[in-house]
Parts: sequence; C-alpha cells; structure tokens
Amino acid sequence: MKIALIGNGKKFDCSKELATYDLIVAIDGGANHCKDMNITPNYIIGDQDSIEPATKEKFSDVNLIEESGQSNTDLDKALQFIEQKIDDDYEIDLFCVTSSDRIDHSFAALMSLMLVPQINSIITEYQKIMHTANIIELTEPVGTNISILPFGKTAYLKLTNFKWSGDNITLDSKNSGISNEIAKSPATIKVIEGSVIVYITLDQL
Repeated sequence: MKIALIGNGKKFDCSKELATYDLIVAIDGGANHCKDMNITPNYIIGDQDSIEPATKEKFSDVNLIEESGQSNTDLDKALQFIEQKIDDDYEIDLFCVTSSDRIDHSFAALMSLMLVPQINSIITEYQKIMHTANIIELTEPVGTNISILPFGKTAYLKLTNFKWSGDNITLDSKNSGISNEIAKSPATIKVIEGSVIVYITLDQL
C-alpha cells in the first residue's frame, strides 16, 4: 500500500502524484494544501490549530483524528496512527513537510526519514530525498543531478552508472558528500557500510 502524508510546510502542486496513492493523510494544516489542490484526504490528523475554517467546511465529511498532545509532533501522531490502523505492508512518502522558515520541522522530517523504515522518501517542489543503508536503484533520466551525504561519521559506497562511479567511495569528515550525475539508467547506489541520504533533483511537479 502506498501512503502519502501531506504536511503544512512549503506548498507545491503535487496533485498528479497524489492521485497514484492508496491512502492520503493530511497532517493538520496540510489539509489546507489538499483543499487548494482539490484533493480529498482520507484522514486529517492533528490538533487543528493550523486548519482554516474554509478547509474544515470543505472536509466536514472527512475522518478527523484530533490529537492535541504536545509531547510529540503532528508528523509523529500521523505515523503512529498509520502504524495502528494499517495491517498490510505499506510505504510512506512525505509531501510538503519542509520549509525555509521552519528548519526545525524540516529537520524533524529528515530524522523521521532516517529512523522510520516505512518512510520511502520526502518529496519537495524540486527534490526527492531518500535514505538507505542498503541499495537504491535510480531510474531518473540521464543527466539528473544527485547529492549523497553520509548519515553518521562514515559511509562506504559503490556507485554504478553515474558520471563519477566507483567500487569503494568513502564519505567522512574529509569527504562530506558527493555531487553527481546519472550517466546511464538505472543508476545504483550500494551502501557497503553505514548509511546515506540521497537528494535527487526533480523537474517541478
């Protein structure tokens, strides 16, 4: 099952992407973004402090899960709800969960990506962000720019079908990241040790 979580960060039109998901969950003010994109979420979760009155009216028939506790974030509440609600295997993509004026929210989303196995990616207006300790196979077009950063002190990689490929690439304090380009599709990132965050440049959705 493919699940999309829509946050209250930087809004962009991802309605075509969202049409491919089995379940859409709006995280509090993310419901406003759903309204603007004419997408009806299956659930709205949060303390409702960011939901506009017009959004509440439009989605009056949508399942509203009110969670007012401040001991965790609305994203955490949504993830916990899904874990309790969904019995089938599922993967999650996060939309609209980053913003330039709330670095704390953006960082929290990145930490969730790295720590919650079911989260496949964060998708922003211009980037798809993924985390792996194993293998990622990228099918984006030739010429697509990517960046790879270590999550932790050191990561050892094998890169195949990139402009700069290699069997034993080290990322550490002296080599803190790689800017690269897909030379042939599919391109593969294999993590030999450690884990990495991969930033893939997208055409605007």
